[in-house]
Amino acid sequence: MTDATILNFPQAPQDRLRIALRKLEAALAEQAGAIAAFRGEITALRAATQGLAQGFAEYQESLADCAVAVEDARVAQERIVETLEGAVA
Repeated sequence: MTDATILNFPQAPQDRLRIALRKLEAALAEQAGAIAAFRGEITALRAATQGLAQGFAEYQESLADCAVAVEDARVAQERIVETLEGAVA
């Protein structure tokens, strides 16, 4: 048979208060760590969204350049058709 250990619970109100305050301090420290981690994640999210916005701006600029090139190609194609039609006529 094993010997049982009996734990004494604090009986004095000051002892219970001291233990409660230690637990509260530990909980507050844990909460402060969680808030710091949350703020770090928000900062990372902000950086990611800024990078995404920059990427979209570059993509939009690329699409605008592509639209200009397509319009230039369309105009050139019309000139070729007009030239060929003039040569046939």
